[in-house]
Amino acid sequence: MNSSDMSKEALLDELNRLRNEIQEAQVKKAQLGSLVAAQTRMQALLHHASDAVIQVSGVDETIQSVNLVALRVFGYEEMELLYRPVTELIPTPPQYGGLLPYLEDIVQSNADSVGEKRPIVGLTKKGSIVYLQVAVAKASRGDMTLFEDSVVECVEEDETEAESYLCIVRDVSEERRILHELKLHRDQLNAMVFARTKDLEAERQKAEKASRAKTEFLANMSHELRTPMHAILSFAEMGQTRIDKVSVERLGYYFQRIDESGHRLLRLINDLLDVSKAEAGRMELMYSETSIVQLVDSVRAEFESLFLDKALTFTLSVDQACPASISLDRQKILHVLQNLLSNAVKFSAREGDIKVIIQPEERYLKTNDKSHEEQKQEGISISVSDMGVGIPDAELSLIFSKFVQSSQTKDGSGGTGLGLAIVKTYVELHGGYVAAANNPQGGAVFTVWLPCQPLSPS
Repeated sequence: MNSSDMSKEALLDELNRLRNEIQEAQVKKAQLGSLVAAQTRMQALLHHASDAVIQVSGVDETIQSVNLVALRVFGYEEMELLYRPVTELIPTPPQYGGLLPYLEDIVQSNADSVGEKRPIVGLTKKGSIVYLQVAVAKASRGDMTLFEDSVVECVEEDETEAESYLCIVRDVSEERRILHELKLHRDQLNAMVFARTKDLEAERQKAEKASRAKTEFLANMSHELRTPMHAILSFAEMGQTRIDKVSVERLGYYFQRIDESGHRLLRLINDLLDVSKAEAGRMELMYSETSIVQLVDSVRAEFESLFLDKALTFTLSVDQACPASISLDRQKILHVLQNLLSNAVKFSAREGDIKVIIQPEERYLKTNDKSHEEQKQEGISISVSDMGVGIPDAELSLIFSKFVQSSQTKDGSGGTGLGLAIVKTYVELHGGYVAAANNPQGGAVFTVWLPCQPLSPS
């Protein structure tokens, strides 16, 4: 082979090598163009994403780039953020040593928590707090993995290859505010439901108690009405059948018992009618100047035989400063004193003490005009105390209700449960006040306050 042939082969080899290099260069150029186009599309996509995107250096966690939403969320210009630590936007406690471990800890604690979740807090340029939802896209020469509300290591052969990662950030401050308001409204609604349920339960118990009280009242009233009626019929029948067999004195005794039972029956009927009139607002008072001391003396004389039967001691104490008389409805207040002293006798033990104290007392009462100012009113206080069983503290505010009897006095002593209700009605019609308390020495104390001059009903 001559030298000319060898030079031709060398030239062809060189031409082939150059052609291959040109083809490889063209392939690389095309690949580079595709990569640039893909990167351009990715950058455009991230730049116009609906969430904030922050590219962070994997070496020193400085900000490499941001999109428009990130600038809007945190209130910065782009040049103000570049190459600044990302922890200025998402403050990270120093013990974590970086943003990723901090996010990992929050995600883990939120996964383990059944209560309120730990928020990720961001800081704007003005120093205001925003609440964030953060997703991380860790970039390397290998794959890019996107995941929300968690931090997961990418599958890489060499973790040192990671050059940067993307923080996809969503401002959830408004959502958090709405959820907080919803929670407040829910808690408020639950509180209202609880309070309403409690009120309904209290009303139910009150209704059941009123129903039981009325049932007991009907039972007592049936007994109270039947007893005098039975006595009337029995003694009337005895008088008729024995009129020619017994003495006049014995017949007189029958008529006396008929008369007593008739008056007892009449008082019961009058009590019922008075309660009905008071509820209907048709009760009228007949005022006259009356001595309270004389009223108490008349009731004491009426109950003298009862005091003797139980060996009770009656004491009346009158303050000398009391007025000789006050304006009131004599029959109504007489009835009040009869009911109070009757209860004192009924529930006192043998050889007990009953005390009545009358003294002047000034009270400040609200006027009935629009001003509702308080004015001083002269009045008289009447307290009746006994040494009986007393009243349970829980029942002191209920004892004046209609059909109600103290649990301490449901001992078969009788009664309709109207006596104290009538006391309260009559006293308040006079513009007065009545209260019950327990005597420190035992028993109960009932106190009635009456104005010296007529007032509108309290």
